[in-house]
Amino acid sequence: MLELLGFSAIGAATLDEGIATLKRHETIEVIISDVRLPGHSGFELVDAMKTDPVLRDRHLSCIFMSGEMPISNNSLAYPVMAKPLDMARLLAELQRILGGGPPQ
Repeated sequence: MLELLGFSAIGAATLDEGIATLKRHETIEVIISDVRLPGHSGFELVDAMKTDPVLRDRHLSCIFMSGEMPISNNSLAYPVMAKPLDMARLLAELQRILGGGPPQ
């Protein structure tokens, strides 16, 4: 679905797979994660990135999604979007984070 908007996407099913993927692909700028991951949460993914010696100094933005809305955005540093995702809203959020459209 992100490819249809002009973005590249790489999938990861678990927290550990996500961390490994981020380490392998230094060009990743934005993470879109479900709040619930198998055995963990998307918030734990952010915590793991902040403490990982390879990732902690990288600037990575996150967008979370949840099918169990509402989740208060007031206490979160990252946006939380309701599922099913509104593609126009997702595109607007990606443009805001990246300062425009997809990377060329």
